[in-house]
Amino acid sequence: MSDSRQAKSVPVRRMERQAPFMSTDGKMLVRRVGLPRPFLGDAYHWLRTTTWPRTFLAITAGWLLSNAFFAVLYLLGGDCITSAEPGSFADAFFFSVQTLSTIGYGGLAPATDYANTVTSIEAFYGLLFTAVTTGLLFAKFAAPTARLHFAREALITTLQGKRVLCFRIANARESHIVEASIRVSLARNEEDEFGSLIRRIYDLTLVRDSSPLIALTWTVMHHIDEDSPLWELDAEGLADINATLLVTVSGTEDQLAARVHARHIYTNDHLVFDRRYVDVLRVDEDGSRYVDYRVFHDHVPL
Repeated sequence: MSDSRQAKSVPVRRMERQAPFMSTDGKMLVRRVGLPRPFLGDAYHWLRTTTWPRTFLAITAGWLLSNAFFAVLYLLGGDCITSAEPGSFADAFFFSVQTLSTIGYGGLAPATDYANTVTSIEAFYGLLFTAVTTGLLFAKFAAPTARLHFAREALITTLQGKRVLCFRIANARESHIVEASIRVSLARNEEDEFGSLIRRIYDLTLVRDSSPLIALTWTVMHHIDEDSPLWELDAEGLADINATLLVTVSGTEDQLAARVHARHIYTNDHLVFDRRYVDVLRVDEDGSRYVDYRVFHDHVPL
């Protein structure tokens, strides 16, 4: 028995509307409780995936704390810095800045063996800090990404006499995504044999799940027949099972020769019935063709 037939045979209790599990760009909206948070062990991943302002804030905080730490070490050595006021945290801090950054203006200098030892350690630490920071920023900046636009709403409609689910994708870059593949899955609530509510995922068979290249737009379609998990489901039925479409796209960016990925989520609130998309391919007065992305998200009644 196919997954789709199993999906129709399992009774689903009517329930109150629930908040979606994911946002439309695929970010989880469910809080994780009880998991350990090893920040230091996962710091690189966090810095690579967090926002640029947070990355710069974390690097700045690390730089300030490092200089403050070495400034305290210099203060513990007493009067160990030439031309510095004894006990001055500011002088020790700015001497640390010069040492960590290998500036060395000449006004401040280590005066004891203790200071020379701390300076040597800090100079080596500064090399590591600069190397790690440079590598992190380059990796974050150079990470290949796909700039794909997904239609705001997916349509459940009739095309050429067949019931279909469809949505369209647009490439927002001048470059092409070659050897592109797409996967669409339906996540829905069901009841198991014990009456517990569970979340199950069913793959949707697409009319075409790959494309030699994505240059302009691509309309993705799934036939809603008796083998489809969407068979005989109307808007109310989709809401009852908290239906969510999970879309993942992957391909190779031809200019960078790098693998790129994109994902998008359609909740039941973004599934519209019996409409068709406005054609984005237009012909100019001189006969030249162009794509009008201003109407990319628009749809009209059948």
